[in-house]
Amino acid sequence: MTSRPEIVPVILAGGRGRRLWPLTNAQRPKPFLSLRTGLSFFQRTVLRARCFAPPVIVCHEEYRALAERDLTHIKTEPRTIIAEPAHRNTAAAIAMAAFHLKGQGLLMLVLPSDHVLKNVRAFEKAVIESMAYTIEHMVLLGVKPTEPETSYGYIVTDPTAPGACRPVLAFVEKPDAARALALMDGGNCLWNTGMFLTRPGIFLKELERVSPDLYQSCLRAYESRDEKNNIFQLNRVRYSEIESISVDYAVMEKASSCYAREMDVDWSDVGTWRRLLKWRRSERKTDS
Repeated sequence: MTSRPEIVPVILAGGRGRRLWPLTNAQRPKPFLSLRTGLSFFQRTVLRARCFAPPVIVCHEEYRALAERDLTHIKTEPRTIIAEPAHRNTAAAIAMAAFHLKGQGLLMLVLPSDHVLKNVRAFEKAVIESMAYTIEHMVLLGVKPTEPETSYGYIVTDPTAPGACRPVLAFVEKPDAARALALMDGGNCLWNTGMFLTRPGIFLKELERVSPDLYQSCLRAYESRDEKNNIFQLNRVRYSEIESISVDYAVMEKASSCYAREMDVDWSDVGTWRRLLKWRRSERKTDS
């Protein structure tokens, strides 16, 4: 009997949350807001994934002290902290973690750290049940739409495919209201949460195939890193040469190996004032 591969959470904490200004700013980035709830978005994400291996944290170097403070408060020792000297969006951040974890026979679970999610058990279940598909594929973890939201991305899946994980047919980024309603009514789409499970080597193989220049610039930046204990400090010059682009545009929309798995959870990226206020109202109802 073979044991299942280790799942290492890769927690992305480089976002600034500009749409929530002035609540957020350079000294108070969105992942580290607590909003009087006792735990920051970042801490909630780390705790959500605590049933897996110690996490890899990828954050801007200016946020490293905030990340270390928050980890200490929840008594969590990270596997590694990768410090970015520049904001280069999610493709570069995930590539750095993938290079670090490649060749170790494990899976990486990519998690944005500035979202909220309820029903952690269902989240864990979706991750575990996705593992069987990661031998050859990347598995995106999505949520069934509850309203025709125009500020989310949508994943369109193959409705004829059997099993919990289905092949991805298309990505639709922030549709207008009519298209969002049509997608929702179609019944075979999910909100794109930005969470996914993959083998590091598969992610890097796809990155190299569909975005070779980006792959090479990420590789040069990774190879010029400075390691000390469990801290990876990336080279400022090399990292600044990387194109700033999201993982969806750089990899997922062009990849040939994407499946999607629905999570039975309540989820929000709380990326706008409207969604933030909606989440706070739901929190108050839960507490009452």
